[in-house]
Amino acid sequence: MDTSLAGTDLRGQDCRSVDLTNKVLFQTDLRGARLRGAHFTLDCATFDGLKLDDRQVALFLLLLMKADIDPAWLPPLLEIVRQHISPHELDVYQQYLQLV
Repeated sequence: MDTSLAGTDLRGQDCRSVDLTNKVLFQTDLRGARLRGAHFTLDCATFDGLKLDDRQVALFLLLLMKADIDPAWLPPLLEIVRQHISPHELDVYQQYLQLV
């Protein structure tokens, strides 16, 4: 794992389509960063101490809704998402992700 980004302040940066695979993001601040198309390695060390804003967390939850999870989780997750992104943006993401 590459630790070169650990502790980096990337607030508000344009990180669209950036390859962050095998990067340890320990204590990295991504609040406000644009992350569409960014690639991450899902590893505990990657996310330990990572700072995300509410909108980024909501979009990550929206992505998790694509997984084969207990359907009872979907309404509460969707409610959290609705609290942090606009109805129009939610419609766009739901169409893009083909969420029902």
